[in-house]
Amino acid sequence: VQTLLENEDFTEDYWKYLAGPLGNQWYWANISALHFAGWYDIFGNYQIETAMYLNESGLPHAKGNQILIVDPGGHCPIGDIIWVDDLRGWEIVELYALPASRAAFKADNVLGPSIEEEGLYWIEADGFPEYTYQYYYINDNNVISTSKQTTSNSQTYLYDPMNPVKTWGGNNLEIEPCGPQNQNVVEKGRTDVLQYNSSVITENFAIVGPIWVNLFVSSDAVDTDFVVKIIDVFPNGKRMLVQDGIYRMRWRNAQPYFPDYYSFNYNQATKPTLMNKNEIYNISVQVGHMSYIFNKNHKIGLSITSSNYPRFSVNYNSGNNVIDNSTGYTTANNVIHYGGNYPSNIALPIVDLNW
Repeated sequence: VQTLLENEDFTEDYWKYLAGPLGNQWYWANISALHFAGWYDIFGNYQIETAMYLNESGLPHAKGNQILIVDPGGHCPIGDIIWVDDLRGWEIVELYALPASRAAFKADNVLGPSIEEEGLYWIEADGFPEYTYQYYYINDNNVISTSKQTTSNSQTYLYDPMNPVKTWGGNNLEIEPCGPQNQNVVEKGRTDVLQYNSSVITENFAIVGPIWVNLFVSSDAVDTDFVVKIIDVFPNGKRMLVQDGIYRMRWRNAQPYFPDYYSFNYNQATKPTLMNKNEIYNISVQVGHMSYIFNKNHKIGLSITSSNYPRFSVNYNSGNNVIDNSTGYTTANNVIHYGGNYPSNIALPIVDLNW
């Protein structure tokens, strides 16, 4: 960890052999593989993408010969929603062994809110289903809707890095608890967390695929973070975490190494870029892959803040690197712009519920 911190600025001799777009690296692979991942696993997103890239871009022995099993938690043993039959993926391999499964993507667990409602079952398929993004826009009165308002507005909160929002659930390894957890535990009563809700869901619907949150943001600090959480709001008021993500503003212009001779503008691609105070930036927060069913009588929720500690390091708003800790720290007035010319939104990958 110390070595990583010392090389946060993409020191060329350290990073160039480790970095690069996954798709361009995996086309050299020529081997079939069995991949295990979990929707709430700290490694889940990368394991899913590895299997997908190998299956699509690998050499003959790799292409079309990847098996991906996704269970609910992976390294996360249990969340606040009880997972039913969550070890079935391991049992398939132990019972039938690898040669019994020749599909590209064989076993995939679909999550949901509870055993009494739709969700918590396994699906076997040759691949992930096609999805269509449904956009839910931030509007006035802390509402998210498939309709976007025509007038621009904004909301501001004061982020104090000395009082970060605590991690409660999510794709954690050693941090407890993990998985889907009620965010009211850490968000209730805080003025630095913006909460948004949709109207009541009238029909069950499913998402499978990568979730994104697109935001228009500004700050009076030279650097800050924006944390987003996709929430399943239960009828009883619980705000259960579906997935979350973070965006560190000083690295918004960073680019990965490209493996073809590593030819790119090193100084532009690998150095932090500080913010201009109060300038509005459009950012896309990669929330991650998820397979989940939102049930009727629930709501879709969105929480926005600037910390999720200790899962993510605290941003002290100074523009300094993580290794500098709180040197030069300051509070930040962070702003979420929405409506009109600033259509901040959630992008949910909607699929046929019966796929």
